[in-house]
Amino acid sequence: MVENDSIGWYVAKTYRQERKIKDLLARMGIEHFVPFHQVVKEINGKRKKVEEPFVNGLIFVRGNKKSCIELINEYGYPMRYLRDFSTRSLLRVPDKQM
Repeated sequence: MVENDSIGWYVAKTYRQERKIKDLLARMGIEHFVPFHQVVKEINGKRKKVEEPFVNGLIFVRGNKKSCIELINEYGYPMRYLRDFSTRSLLRVPDKQM
């Protein structure tokens, strides 16, 4: 069983606002991860390299359970944490998998 006070990576759904939340977390000094990759798109008839999230709508936040929930309750971040289906607790990714 994982303790509530232990630090880990929690998965949050961002409703397609990965960049905005990434900037807010960076300003607060909170460790986070959003996987991006470069793709070539045609914009106004020109081919350009743009950076897109690898997994749309997800961001990984590192912290303890209480501090992660405070981001939503106190700061009003537009995101929702995913839950583990079997335990109904917040979905947590082990450090080894990150």
